[in-house]
Amino acid sequence: MITNVHERVLDAPPTEIGTLTDGLASDDDRLWPSDRWPPIRLDRPLGSGRREDTDRSAIRSATSSRGRHVRSRFDPWLGLVGHHELELATRAGRATLRHTLEATPPFVAACASLGR
Repeated sequence: MITNVHERVLDAPPTEIGTLTDGLASDDDRLWPSDRWPPIRLDRPLGSGRREDTDRSAIRSATSSRGRHVRSRFDPWLGLVGHHELELATRAGRATLRHTLEATPPFVAACASLGR
């Protein structure tokens, strides 16, 4: 299992950062580093509920809670079984953005299931 968690305390109101997370996979996405990673392409903009991937990006589907949370499941072709998520919290009036990645390479998952 691969687990990576990092967070940033931002000197901005949480509503402003929530606007950034809500813009993921949109034409005006200012958060995802699509200059270094394949862009996220979904069948419709994020909002409450599940959205499906429209092409072969690294993301298979995404769920969100407007302005607070986005969780995306990796497409199996990527070679990982798992997800990554962005969570927005407020601490002392400042926004904290946490990114969590949890994934298992399929080979490791297959080996682990053999031992059961």
